[in-house]
Amino acid sequence: MSEGFVKILRNRNFLYLWTGQFISNIGDRFAWIGMIVLVYENTGKAANLSFLMIFLALPSLIFGSFAGVFVDRWSRKTVMIVSDILRGILYGSLPFVTIISKYFGINELYYVYFVAFLSAAITEFFYPARASTIPNIVEENDLMTANSLSQTTQYASTLVGPSIAGLTIALFGVNTAFLIDGFSFFFSAFCIGLMEIKSNIIEEKFEIFKEWKEGFRICLKTKPIIFTLILFSFTMLAAGSANVLLYPFAEESLGVNTRGFGFLTTMNGVGMIIGAVIIGNYFKEMKPGKLILYGMGIGGFGLALMGFLKSFYISLFLFIFVGILNASISIASTTIFQRSIEDRNRGKVFGIVGMIITVFSIISMGAAGFLGDSFGSANVIAIVGVLILLLGFFGKFIPGYEET
Repeated sequence: MSEGFVKILRNRNFLYLWTGQFISNIGDRFAWIGMIVLVYENTGKAANLSFLMIFLALPSLIFGSFAGVFVDRWSRKTVMIVSDILRGILYGSLPFVTIISKYFGINELYYVYFVAFLSAAITEFFYPARASTIPNIVEENDLMTANSLSQTTQYASTLVGPSIAGLTIALFGVNTAFLIDGFSFFFSAFCIGLMEIKSNIIEEKFEIFKEWKEGFRICLKTKPIIFTLILFSFTMLAAGSANVLLYPFAEESLGVNTRGFGFLTTMNGVGMIIGAVIIGNYFKEMKPGKLILYGMGIGGFGLALMGFLKSFYISLFLFIFVGILNASISIASTTIFQRSIEDRNRGKVFGIVGMIITVFSIISMGAAGFLGDSFGSANVIAIVGVLILLLGFFGKFIPGYEET
């Protein structure tokens, strides 16, 4: 492990938080694959998988902007522990519910959808609490490294977790995957319980809608946040389009099957890991705004060239660039939010940002199918790449860049 990451892991509080998240991130992959397998094997219909995705996405729209308000008022350590315990109970209960449902002839999918929705709603409280806690346990000049290490392990679990989960389900059944995920959340709660965190509880009158509006006001008046949200929103529009059109692009323009599509997504994960490791160790002193623009330049170049050249093997290499884009904007934007917002308001800002990201992702995914059918998936991906590349070049003129 590189020197920058070793240094940050000597911080005992961060080590506890990181260890718990590393294990629970892998557990999440087990639950994710398990739910997909369970839903599809019981119905044989892709439409039911769409319902699953909707139940996972809805909580961000419904609770996202409000959850952060409570995170700023409650003990963030307690929020994280309770969130992990509740999610552990939900996923750990799935095997027992499926067994009982089959015994009594009841459709267990309703409970699967319920678990998906409720666990996603609980996650809307956990992540703002976690992101808001990191600046309280590491030095400011170590924030970029801490966020890079967190992203590296998350990307690694996304890359490796599904393969391990698929093998486990094939050997021991889908219920084993849910039990593993449940255990991973309990383990994470235990690790967080070992942390020593200064209390963030504010002893003032609590008016939820006033606090909620204050979060939006902060986002609109803080220049570094305005800069980041503008670039983040455009990037999410582009990323959503690329995600939806990647499979048609792979099949129609690159002439590859599902296996080739899998290789492309894998290279994206490899690029994210490479980007996170490089940023955390060699670019941690760089201005986060500049890092975002560099990432957009690299990723936009990769997408544009993919769309124009339409070569599978070249696309495999270029998709690493797209992964670097994803890593740079995620790590740098998180660091900007942590540095720009005072502790008492971080939760509500992170909650609002999460909701905005979800909205733009849904818009882009909805529009991508129509644009791909009308103009061709390769052309849309190429145009998206050019737009991101141009934003990378001219983004420094957006208000707030100098303050990042």
